[in-house]
Amino acid sequence: MRRYAFHIVAVLIAIAIATALWLVVGRPPPTGCLPILLDWYQEGLRLVQAAPAEWFWLGLTAMPLFGLPVAPLFVAAGLRFSPATAIAMAATSILVNLLLSHYIASRWLRVLLAKLLVRLGYRELRIPEGQHR
Repeated sequence: MRRYAFHIVAVLIAIAIATALWLVVGRPPPTGCLPILLDWYQEGLRLVQAAPAEWFWLGLTAMPLFGLPVAPLFVAAGLRFSPATAIAMAATSILVNLLLSHYIASRWLRVLLAKLLVRLGYRELRIPEGQHR
């Protein structure tokens, strides 16, 4: 906790300074970017409402395989579908993603990695039968 105490104090001081400036000036911060953000939000909601369920599920399943974040799709699924449907979609997509990840890592990537290690001069480590637990 001591390690992060400085950071916590710095954030609290920054919040206090921002609040004090807002109270002294007496007006809200400039709203130059607010209309743009509202337009993006409305366009995002329109896209979420128009997207078919199959695309949501496919995105939830495939995006983690390529290292892409899926949290925005989880939120969008919660907005678009009923809670039961969104939870079912999330659970099945996670299950399928984990199964696919395991299959890819244990089959294809294992063979490629073994070939790469042999090419780099490493040998395969074999534990004699009966010496492992």
